[in-house]
Parts: sequence; C-alpha cells; structure tokens
Amino acid sequence: MPFFNGSKAVTITCMNRLVLPCLSVCIAVPSLASDFGTTGLIDIPTARMTSDGTLTTTAAIQSRTNSYAITYQALPWLEGTFRYTGDNDFFYWDRNYEAKIRLWEEQRYAPQVAVGIRDLVGTGVWGSEYVVASKQVGNFDFTLGMGWGRLAGNGDFKNPMAWVSDSFQVRDNFEGLGGELSTGAFFSGERAGLFGGISYRPRALPLSFMLEYNPDEYNREFTRGGQRPKTPITAAVKWDAVPGLSLTISHQHNQEWGIEVSAAIDTKALPSKPSNRLFRSSLDYPVDELPAGINHLSWYDTLLFDVERSGILLLEATIDESSHSATIVMGNLAYPVWSDAVATMANLADLHLPNSVNTFNIVIEEEGHR
Repeated sequence: MPFFNGSKAVTITCMNRLVLPCLSVCIAVPSLASDFGTTGLIDIPTARMTSDGTLTTTAAIQSRTNSYAITYQALPWLEGTFRYTGDNDFFYWDRNYEAKIRLWEEQRYAPQVAVGIRDLVGTGVWGSEYVVASKQVGNFDFTLGMGWGRLAGNGDFKNPMAWVSDSFQVRDNFEGLGGELSTGAFFSGERAGLFGGISYRPRALPLSFMLEYNPDEYNREFTRGGQRPKTPITAAVKWDAVPGLSLTISHQHNQEWGIEVSAAIDTKALPSKPSNRLFRSSLDYPVDELPAGINHLSWYDTLLFDVERSGILLLEATIDESSHSATIVMGNLAYPVWSDAVATMANLADLHLPNSVNTFNIVIEEEGHR
C-alpha cells in the first residue's frame, strides 16, 4: 500500500526477512537469575520479578549438577521457566518447568510476595512448591520463604495445608515419565520448611554478595550413592559484567564450587532512534562549491551526494517517464531499524526527484537480496 511523502506517493518493497528484525530489536536489561533460571539468589527463588517481556538464559555448572534454563517474564506478575538439568554423578538429564506468580508488590512496610511451583510439568525429580516474600532495606534485599518438597528439607513444622484437607499430608513422590502435571504433589507432604537469604549490592560497584539457606537434603541423590550437603548455607558473588550479562561464583554447602552465566534482554524495548544526521544539502551549495563530478542539474547526482552522507546507500535509481514514476533501490549502513532508513530515503527522494514524478517505489536490498 502506498503512502504519501510530501507531494509524491511512495511504495516500499522488501522481503519479510528484512522486516522481522525491525520488529524484534531487543535491549539488554539487568539479569536477576538464580542457578535454576528463575529470579532468585543462588539456588532458592525470591519474590522478585524482572521487567515485563524480559527473556533470560542461564547456564549453571557445579560438580553435582549442570543446569540450563530459559526464563520469560510473560506478564508483569507471571514468570515461566523451562529448564534442562543434568545429574553429573548418575548421567541423568531431566526436563522440567517452573511457574512463579506475584501475589502483590512490595510496599513501604510490606514485602513483595510470590507463589511458585518448581517442576510443574515434568518427572517431579526437582519438585518443590513455595510461598516467598522479599523486602529491600537500603542496599540489602531480604528473602524468607516456606517450601514444600525439596525446598522443605526435613521440615520445620507441620504442613499448614493439612488444615485445608488431610489429602495434603501425603506427597506423591513417584517420578513420572514427564509431560504431565504433578498435581498429586503440589503443596503436599507431612511437613513444610523454611528457606531464605540475603543479597547486598554496593552502590559504587557492579557486584552483589549473596548468602542463602537452602534446606534441600538431596535425598534422591543420597539414596543413589551421592553426598548430602555438609551445610544448608551457600555464599556467592555476582558480577554484572555488562548490562544484561552477569557471572556468579558460588561456594555451595561448604563442599563444592559453582559458576553461573546469565544473559537477559528486554523483548518489549524499542531501540533508541539515532539522531538525524545534519548536513548541508547539495541543493544549497553554490555550483562552484560542489565536488567535482557532481552535476547540479542532475537529480541523480544531487540525490546520490546527499544519500551518501545520510547513512544509507543509493544502489539504483531510474525514472519511467510513461508512468511518471521512479524506482529506487537502497541499502542501509547506519540505521538499526530499517523503517528509519526508508524514511530518510523517502524524504531525500521527494526533495530531489523531478516534479514530473508522481510516485516512487523504494526497493530494499540487503546482502544481494531484494
């Protein structure tokens, strides 16, 4: 469909593969991922969420397990994670999903609170459910949660859900084949437990210092010959290397070291539009000041001279006198979004093409494709 630029109608031709990148430009945002990919400290989740539309990828390597995750902030209050976790001791790899919902945001005197289910759809190997609260005080961020399943550890108190129904006292620990909701285990078990932690971020440094209490006893791994944690305490240092990229080094349970790399992008952010390139148009030059080879009476020469200084390329330009139309083939050197480059070409073409031209077609070419 043509649109009008100045006094002339403009038609733009381009391939879909050139348009799609214009619609999916992403901006780096701070990464808040834990080793499990969800927003959290080291292994435990927090009530924090990333900004809406944030896509996070995480790779965490420990002597016990390796974990690779993709997390997406689908809504301001909903976070979803797909995770692929491998047990290094038993050559076992497991696909699992996690969902976390924010119940309410942090207020002046009230913490932010979220509820989540780990291994929502999967084998149940990492099955945990939790209600967690986070509160920021100065440079410190405190987290305290109540967990079921692996996040309950040996349990600190009777499962409060048993007050709702006796069925919550029995937890289905069957390891399925995956791909099904583990509804028989959600918020179930004789006992629930506490987990928590603290994060400190100095204002002048791109570092975060984290300390967490994770009650997971790794019972499944222990029954298969693995080691129990020496302590539930884990410490870590996180370095925000550049916006959107972080590196975390952790000493977990006083028995193993871990490393995590996380990258995050905001899929909803629009790129900043470059400022217009200011230059003196060839139409404003006295004839004796134009570069050699530029004919001031030639629309093509004057258009080419201006286009080359504007960050785009003029590859071809022809006029069909019978239809009073022109065809311009262009390339792009400086504009991250093609629509900005096309708008610049349309403005310059309208300025330089003869008055006899009523319509011009702009054809985009990239890497030899139109």
